[in-house]
Amino acid sequence: MVNQYFSKQLLLAYFLGYLACSCQSNSNEQTVKSTVVVQAALSEKALTDSLRKYMHLEEFISRGDSARYVLYGENSDAGKIGVVAITDSALLLFQAVHSKLLLTNRFPFTDYASDFKKDDLNGDGKDDFIVYGYANMHGQRMPYVFISDRIGILHYRPKLSLYNINYDWNKRELHSFYFGGVNSVHSKEIYRWCGDSIEQTAGLEYNMENGEIEVYKIRKGKRYQRKLYHNHNEIVFDTALFKIEDSY
Repeated sequence: MVNQYFSKQLLLAYFLGYLACSCQSNSNEQTVKSTVVVQAALSEKALTDSLRKYMHLEEFISRGDSARYVLYGENSDAGKIGVVAITDSALLLFQAVHSKLLLTNRFPFTDYASDFKKDDLNGDGKDDFIVYGYANMHGQRMPYVFISDRIGILHYRPKLSLYNINYDWNKRELHSFYFGGVNSVHSKEIYRWCGDSIEQTAGLEYNMENGEIEVYKIRKGKRYQRKLYHNHNEIVFDTALFKIEDSY
């Protein structure tokens, strides 16, 4: 009887110990998860605080170790622009509005911010803004485009992520081109503004593998072949439709 009593006590003690360990394990797990979330939030906040310290400068750039982040700022015609680009995480764009630095754009950013550029991309006389990603294997960098509204606030426009984007003031056109590899396609495209959106009007594709060049037009969303060249010596890719050297 005594042995049975002690056996029951040992089983009860084991069971209570198991429950305690399980609860402690779950508690630790929750603590770790909470800590990770807090650290991630603090990281973004810390970078924003660092950005604010630089904002009195006319232009600045600060790159973190191992390309973890980039801080950037410069003046525009609507005031100061500030960027926090966290590699493979998020991109934040700030603007100085009425002497206050406000977050005006934030979106997921699966890239690395390699360069920045002010440019008027729609001919309205206001500074638009481009953040360039890391160059791909062909040396082409994805642009992340922000268009200014009538009061100078920039808005991210993902549909304007066109390689080597540039506005032609003389023709009132938006140009884009892409250099592929030796066995792929090079391309050029022309767009026009329709209100606050763009639509493609013409383009060119140069197949480096077979030397074939196709120049086409687009009307009402349909593509019409304008001319097909089987010998690329008949037409020069750099100057067809528009000059690439004039597009930077």
